[in-house]
Amino acid sequence: MLAHSALGHKPGSAFFSDFLKEMSSMTGQAVKSDEIMPKVAMAREKLRKAETYFQLTEYDKAAKECEQVIQLEPDNALAWTRLASAYFAIGDMARARQAFETSLRLDPANASVQEFMRLQGW
Repeated sequence: MLAHSALGHKPGSAFFSDFLKEMSSMTGQAVKSDEIMPKVAMAREKLRKAETYFQLTEYDKAAKECEQVIQLEPDNALAWTRLASAYFAIGDMARARQAFETSLRLDPANASVQEFMRLQGW
């Protein structure tokens, strides 16, 4: 996600390359080429990955992808809903409830979330 900060500079420029190297050395994380894209596209891709991880029952990975989307787009109701679902599947009910409440605050018309929360007694 740090590579997104360099967006706007030409990928082949010396600044861009130096910036990515510096970010990698500061964080100890390699910059992934699939993360060098506009913020909206990155969020969409991470939500797709989260859905795939959820289907594979890799809920911790799904949660991580959703958390990264929320860092990019704090008002993304879908990311909050998927994050809540991942937390619920992991068994972290407190965090699941909090994320579902945030999702519902952002999208009060989401009948699925309303019904799920009602069934949980939340």
